[in-house]
Amino acid sequence: MERRTLLVGAVLGTPLAWAGGIDRLRWLSEAKIDIGLAALTLAQEFSPALDVAAYSRKLDGLAAAVLSRLRGSTDPVERTLAMREVLFREGGFHYDHHPSARTNQQNYLLDGLLDTKKGMCVTMPLMYVAVAQRLDYPVHAVCVPDHMFVRYVHRDFPELNVETTSGGKYFTDADYIRRFGVNQTAIRAGSYMRPLSYREHLGQMITTNAFIYALNRNAPRCLEYLKTSLLLNPRRAETYEQLSAIYDGYRKVTTGSESARYAEQSKEMMKKALQLGYVAIEDVQKTRELRGQ
Repeated sequence: MERRTLLVGAVLGTPLAWAGGIDRLRWLSEAKIDIGLAALTLAQEFSPALDVAAYSRKLDGLAAAVLSRLRGSTDPVERTLAMREVLFREGGFHYDHHPSARTNQQNYLLDGLLDTKKGMCVTMPLMYVAVAQRLDYPVHAVCVPDHMFVRYVHRDFPELNVETTSGGKYFTDADYIRRFGVNQTAIRAGSYMRPLSYREHLGQMITTNAFIYALNRNAPRCLEYLKTSLLLNPRRAETYEQLSAIYDGYRKVTTGSESARYAEQSKEMMKKALQLGYVAIEDVQKTRELRGQ
C-alpha cells in the first residue's frame, strides 16, 4: 500500500511552484508528439534550468549508434537486437535495484536516466521508445500492472516484446500475463497488454509527474495532473485508483457533506479502476512470489 499511502499523505503537504509544461503538451496531436522532447519538457517542471536540446541530442546520438550497426536492415528482430546492443550492452543502461529506488525522483525522469544510466520500468521503456521514434521504428509502450515494457509493432512479429529492465530480453504475451496477474477484464478493456499510442504514452508520463508531486506532498498538483492524464489515456486503470486515493485523503481531512462528497468520488474512481481490470501492486507482488520470480 506504499503508493496509496503516499498519495493520501500528499493531501497534507504544501503546494509547490509549477512551470506549466503540461499546457504546452496536452493538446498535441499524435503526429506532433515527440516522446523524448515531451518527457524532457515535463522534467523541466522539476529542474527549470534543464537543457532540453542538449538531452535531446543524447537521444539523437543513441539513435545514430543504432542506425550505424544495422547497415540499412529493416528487419524488426535485427533492429531490436541493435537497440539491445547500443542501449544495454554498450550504453550500460540498467534497472536501479536499490531499496530506495521507488522514492528517488531521478528514476522517474528521462534526464535522470540519461545522467545516471539507472532507471525503472517507467523511464527505461520511455527512453527506448524515444530512441526508436527518432529512427521511425513502430515501437510503443505496453502496460501491465505496476510495470511497462515495449513492443515493436509488426504484423509478422505479433509478440516482439522487449523487456527494457532486463537488458532488452524478449518475453511473450503469456509471460507478462502470467507474471503480472493480468486478468481478462483488463485485456477486454484495453487497459493492459495493448500498445499505447503516443498520446496515451504522454498521458502515462503526466501521471509520472503526478506521482512526483505526491512524493513532494503536493496533492492539488497531483490531482490536477491525474485528471489531465485521463484526457489522453482514459483507459489507464491505475490512474483511477490513484484518483481514488487522493479523494480518500481529502475525505479524511474534511467533515460533513464535503467529506461525504470526497468519499463518493473515491468510491466512483475505484469502481472505474476495477471495471478496467485494475490489479493492485500487492497482488502483483504476491503473484510473483508464488511463482518464485
